[in-house]
Amino acid sequence: MDISLEKKLLLAIAREAIEDNSSEVVKGLLSGGFFERRRFIRFAQLHEMMPLVYDNLRKYPGLISKETLLFLKNQHYCILTYTTYLWEEFCRINNAFGDSGISVVPIKGVALLKTVYAGFSGRTMVDIDLLIQEEDISAAERIFLNLGYHKELFGLSQGYWRDKQTHFSFYKADLSVSSPAIDLHWALDFKRNGQRLLPFLWERIIVQEIEGRKIRLLSREDLFYSLVLHQRRFGKILCLKYAIDTILLLKNSPDFDWEYVLNEARRMRLNMSIFFLLAQAEVIRKDI
Repeated sequence: MDISLEKKLLLAIAREAIEDNSSEVVKGLLSGGFFERRRFIRFAQLHEMMPLVYDNLRKYPGLISKETLLFLKNQHYCILTYTTYLWEEFCRINNAFGDSGISVVPIKGVALLKTVYAGFSGRTMVDIDLLIQEEDISAAERIFLNLGYHKELFGLSQGYWRDKQTHFSFYKADLSVSSPAIDLHWALDFKRNGQRLLPFLWERIIVQEIEGRKIRLLSREDLFYSLVLHQRRFGKILCLKYAIDTILLLKNSPDFDWEYVLNEARRMRLNMSIFFLLAQAEVIRKDI
């Protein structure tokens, strides 16, 4: 399939990131032809890859215009500043939950940021997703109120969110619309045929020391499921960031328990959802 130079360049950058090497492909593409700056940046933004793009292309200042490199640098530091704020806010919330004796676990972006993305300068994120046990919802709400957050129901009833959804959203009262969302989940997805998804999830929680703090995390297999389920319900189809998430997670999990994953997939009929996420990841690994 013949694809544009801009798309080839983005795929080459993604491949270098997951293979943790510096091949000649990116350099060759930059040297071999003119790429349309605005189109390339639009693709990079669409696929939420700006931090990886800047990390890679800053190695070739002679092959990229100063204007383009400056734009990428500014975007990179804006994202880095924002994700640093999200991480610090998560740590503040995590401390408050710890003081109250309630278990809280980061899922998706926050969990990936300091684990499988630890060797990179950043990962594009929008909000903070947390997971608690369902019996702790009321206590968790009180913690957020004490931290200066308010619960946003978006004009719907509390009963709707409890019965028809699997999370509440909280926002900092003093920041109004500028506040990032804190999505407090009590499940990763709806029950299937009256059965809970991943019934052993809480027994499989691990504790990892990150920047001097002990953080509870999902097992790598359940973190993988959090990506699968997010893509199934809310994900951006064929967004390269989620494919990169998946590849880096699997690459950094040498003892990944595929038997556990496949048993749960069969029990909950999630085979196709897993297939689609892995198929997206395979796009990066194929020859460009």
